[in-house]
Amino acid sequence: MLRSDHWKYRYITLPLEAYIALKG
Repeated sequence: MLRSDHWKYRYITLPLEAYIALKG
């Protein structure tokens, strides 16, 4: 099973990467 930390990590990193892409 997927760990809760795993989905939390992706849930945070996905929008974070998008933010960096827009900012960059």
